[in-house]
Amino acid sequence: MSNFDQRKASTLASLHAADRSRKGSVDAPIAALIKLINSHRDLVSLSSCSGRISVFGEPCEETRAQGLKGGTWAFASHGIVAAEDLLPAINEASSSCSQLVFRFEPFILAAECRDAATALALVACARSCGFRESGVTGAKRAIAGIRCSLRLEVPITNEGKLLVSESYIRHLVQLAITKQRTNWERIDRFTAAFAKQFLHTALPSTTGSDTIHQGSEHVKPGQLAWQQLHLQGPAAEEVKRWAGNDFLYSYNHRGPSAWQRLDLLSGPGPRYRHSAIAWQGLMVIFGGTDGKQAFNDVWLLDANLSTWSRQRHAGKAPAPRCSHAAALSGDRMFVHGGTAGFGTVFADLFALHLPTGAWTEIDAGPRPAPCCFSHTLTAAAGLLVITGGCPKNHNGIVYWTSLNYPRWQRLELATSSAAPKQLMLTRHTANVVQSRIMIVGGGAACFGFGTAFSPTFCIPLDHLHPLAPPSPQPLEAHRPASAASPATLQPSAIAASLQQAMEQLLAAKGVSTDQLPRLLQELPPKWEKLGDLALVPADCMTSPEWHELGQQCWEVVAVALGVTRLARQARIAATGTRDSQAQLLLGPDAWVRHRENGVTFLLDACACMFSSGNVTERARMGQLQCGGEVVVDLFAGIGYYTLPILVHAGASFVHACEWNPAAQAALQKGLTANGVNGRCRVLAGDCRELAPKGVAHRVLLGLLPCSRTGWEAAVAALQPSGGWVHIHGNVNCKHCSPREWAAQAVAQIEKIACNLGRRWQVHWHHVERVKSFAPHILHVVVDMQCRPA
Repeated sequence: MSNFDQRKASTLASLHAADRSRKGSVDAPIAALIKLINSHRDLVSLSSCSGRISVFGEPCEETRAQGLKGGTWAFASHGIVAAEDLLPAINEASSSCSQLVFRFEPFILAAECRDAATALALVACARSCGFRESGVTGAKRAIAGIRCSLRLEVPITNEGKLLVSESYIRHLVQLAITKQRTNWERIDRFTAAFAKQFLHTALPSTTGSDTIHQGSEHVKPGQLAWQQLHLQGPAAEEVKRWAGNDFLYSYNHRGPSAWQRLDLLSGPGPRYRHSAIAWQGLMVIFGGTDGKQAFNDVWLLDANLSTWSRQRHAGKAPAPRCSHAAALSGDRMFVHGGTAGFGTVFADLFALHLPTGAWTEIDAGPRPAPCCFSHTLTAAAGLLVITGGCPKNHNGIVYWTSLNYPRWQRLELATSSAAPKQLMLTRHTANVVQSRIMIVGGGAACFGFGTAFSPTFCIPLDHLHPLAPPSPQPLEAHRPASAASPATLQPSAIAASLQQAMEQLLAAKGVSTDQLPRLLQELPPKWEKLGDLALVPADCMTSPEWHELGQQCWEVVAVALGVTRLARQARIAATGTRDSQAQLLLGPDAWVRHRENGVTFLLDACACMFSSGNVTERARMGQLQCGGEVVVDLFAGIGYYTLPILVHAGASFVHACEWNPAAQAALQKGLTANGVNGRCRVLAGDCRELAPKGVAHRVLLGLLPCSRTGWEAAVAALQPSGGWVHIHGNVNCKHCSPREWAAQAVAQIEKIACNLGRRWQVHWHHVERVKSFAPHILHVVVDMQCRPA
């Protein structure tokens, strides 16, 4: 036996010695990869990490005195996390560590190889899958190190003081989740490539366990893979019929007398079909029915004191209901759906802040919310997940939304030849175990078809991708002098995935190999996301063949881009109202909810324009000091600048002029969504006729390419004592510089003021370069102040 074979046998002899990482064991996400590597005669894994999101505490004098010179983990997870998981750990550890650092660390592997040639081949395979920092070390032993640069490391506390805001920590979590998903994609590619190159085999379609079956044999776009669990043991058959018997099963972990009856003082009275969650040692129940009426009260049970207490609430509470679903995330109890009797089914989503008793209704539109009862609501990994429910059209459907950016999404549970075609997901239970939602029981009885029950199965959480807010930078963060537009070129991983999926579809539809390269060149090279809708370029996929191939092509694009709806961009209509002419390609409508810098915009993307390139200017307007001011927005649109000034800048009131009916409707929705509709009046029509006179401290003129038609109305709208004017325009840099253009605008405003009998001095204070509009054309904004001479 060679020295390498001896070392490999010694390494694999003990489970504890199989991995020399700090954790001491192989992470579940890479267990299959490590098993494949160790099955190769010329390789053995030494240490590994699948990638983790963590908060690391640098050592302080106290911890050094305890011998903890390397620091400690305040929090670590190899899966998807939510900010609510990290914040308590940060608060607890900040006092005992000199500095806390938020980290994302990608997959890393150290493997000993029999010879240098094997090590170089392993490194080349890893590099081809995205692990470009991989290399070979060791003079006497060939050690292949597999790694990449998907790292993130940000100090968040120093000497017990928080350096960043809570919203920025949430932003860091979203960045880490994005990197983790990319990391997992690379691991999957590496696993498949290794199996093909080193073991000369394709990976099996199952997980390798005889107790789990993948329900993803025929997963189509818009469907979700799931895993059926085949239960073993004497109670397996009884567990399948939990919905139809009166037995109760428990895991007895404290001895034969773990159950005991509580003699409780007066409480909510008899009820059923209510919800119950556990919070800080208390049981919280909501709603339910006594068979005669439904309730919407909240009761807290302290089991240690055997006492009930009714919680007083503030805000609008949910209507009385039963058979609803509830879940806990942090200090908030979420309640969804339910029924109040025959014909009354709810689709609303509420959150109760348990420490204060404050109810808040959550708007997760504009997509239709699930309207159901007898379903489950599960909170995990920053998501709320709904499974099943009545009516029966919800059977086999999974809905989910992000807690940070509420927008309902849905997928059908895929079926396979080995799995039941008909699930009965009603009156079941759903709980999170590690990174999966375990669904047990459920069923229905009917005189016509008898009694049916659902199998026990699970849904992997990493298949449910949350929608992130379109603008990742929080308002209070420093805005760079030149911030990039959110419309970005597609990452190479998404490009490869889209091209591969489209190649397979086109081949299945009989497209010839001669046509294939030309059609693939028409795939979208970039796009702009507005909520769950992506706008693709006007010239992408326009050949007649795409129309003949049908809508399935657009479904493939939507899945690759992580959206549910698509539209094709077009030139803005050459009309006074500047209507969008975008074409809806996929989805029932183009109404979107776009959240940016803490402001919610609603619009019909096929009727109203929205420029992501103006994101920095919208953020700048929100940073103005407008406390107590009256503002006139002469070209308000959907509220591009009206909403940030109301939400963040503290304006007392805004008069918003807009003559495009579609934009007026969107603006009204945006005012309501942001809770500022009481501080704005929408003036429907021409600003030159409707703008108020002599009332404004500040006037906005956000029309491109030129807002000159509104300058007289702007000067007339200002108070006699003057004020601020923010003028937008496109400047041709071949003819003049932005500063020269600003000076010309100042001279014209002074002349207009003089003609209106106002002797003012006008000075420009700042010229903002917003974006490049076209070659040699800059979109600029000049901030000028008008004061009596």
